[in-house]
Amino acid sequence: DGIIWAAGGSVRGVPANQNPAQVINMSIGSEGTCTTPYRQAIAQANKRGSIVVVAAGNNNFDASKSSPGNCEDVINVGATDKNGKRSYFSNYGSRVDVSAPGGDRRYWGGGILSTLNAGKTAPGKADYAEYQGTSMAAPHVAGIVALMKSVDPKLTYAQAKKALQSTSQGVECDQSACGSGIVNAARAVQQVRSDREAADAAAARKKAEEEAARKKAAEEAARKKAEEDAKRQQAPAPKVTPAPKVTPAPKARTRPSRPVTRP
Repeated sequence: DGIIWAAGGSVRGVPANQNPAQVINMSIGSEGTCTTPYRQAIAQANKRGSIVVVAAGNNNFDASKSSPGNCEDVINVGATDKNGKRSYFSNYGSRVDVSAPGGDRRYWGGGILSTLNAGKTAPGKADYAEYQGTSMAAPHVAGIVALMKSVDPKLTYAQAKKALQSTSQGVECDQSACGSGIVNAARAVQQVRSDREAADAAAARKKAEEEAARKKAAEEAARKKAEEDAKRQQAPAPKVTPAPKVTPAPKARTRPSRPVTRP
């Protein structure tokens, strides 16, 4: 329900979301297969134009075992350390789409600096702390997707994933796979911008071609009509055959009547 509501869908008993999310980050996971509710919710989010980014998990095993990262139509993110290597805890395998900084606190300064509140039992001052996890990596990617969406608001999940993967840079992976590489924000955004400009140019060419075709068709129709009109004007007038002359019948001659003599 949370995914559906965040994407602008309707959830019974919950007020409508007036500001649907275009990008949804899910730093959650549990061992198991992708459940039907997850599949349906993710499908609804994608249909509404939201892109779902998921943390691959911190179990150091194949990401296909961790849900919802193993669901279809999400961008599943693994973690890397400050040296560009797979973080020792990050899940791996073909189900990981891309990697991003997730830290490694076994080394000094190896974590991901995060904002938090210093209060223990009540709100305190704003502070920072270092954390590690694919939950640190996924927000990096969600932020990049948001930048990509700012360039192309109609960007789909498939387009975002393709741009992220095609512009990523190498990752030192000690397992079967760690995704296409470490995401590169500048390259990914530029790729989306280039794709958008190319699409706009193609649409403009298509529109111009269609307009030219309509104009040509109209001109051809006008030419044919003009030719037909000219032919009608040049055609000889139909010959009128005069009616045959009628000779009047001769008048009948009558004899004068004789007077009748009565005895």
